[in-house]
Amino acid sequence: MLHYCVSFKSIALFLQFKTIFENGESTEYAGKACAYLAADSNIMKKSGKILLASDLGDEYGFVDINGMVLHCRTYLFIYDW
Repeated sequence: MLHYCVSFKSIALFLQFKTIFENGESTEYAGKACAYLAADSNIMKKSGKILLASDLGDEYGFVDINGMVLHCRTYLFIYDW
């Protein structure tokens, strides 16, 4: 039988992640990022880079299906990671 040590810190971290994913971006948001990127005539300027959907949303002016604009860096700041 396996026993797991669960600390208050790990529970708090789990709850933070749960909140982030419950209020996170939809799969449609990532799909919009791909579609706008594919339609960009200057796509090669972005080649070889890591692109975040939220940054592309800012650049191309699209939002998630619920109207929200999400930035993962905001979560990193809020949760002090």
